[in-house]
Amino acid sequence: MDEYEVRWRDLKSRRNQLLFAFIGYVPITFAFALLTEKLFHTDKPVFVFAISWMLLIAIAGSRHNMFPCPRCGKWFFSTWFYHNSFARRCVHCKLPLYSTKEMPLVSKVGKHKDIAHAKNRP
Repeated sequence: MDEYEVRWRDLKSRRNQLLFAFIGYVPITFAFALLTEKLFHTDKPVFVFAISWMLLIAIAGSRHNMFPCPRCGKWFFSTWFYHNSFARRCVHCKLPLYSTKEMPLVSKVGKHKDIAHAKNRP
């Protein structure tokens, strides 16, 4: 299996963990509240459970946001001053999300120079 595929599979796992933690918060906490009310006749454990689940959401979100880019190794979704959880390309090296092969690093300046030199060729 390609190294990129392994890394993208890790990102999908992180994303799924975050979605489970986020979407599952209300129904699972509600079910836990009903269970503790029936068994113990108190709602005190629910507050501990809810705060713990919020911590789980924060950890899962941090793990997702700090995913390292397979090409450059820097955070895929953020820099020190910019963050985009829905980025379709690495904010550093512009690697497309879920790309399956190494794509060359081409800067815009280099690309324009190549076009300009191609026009001057006979």
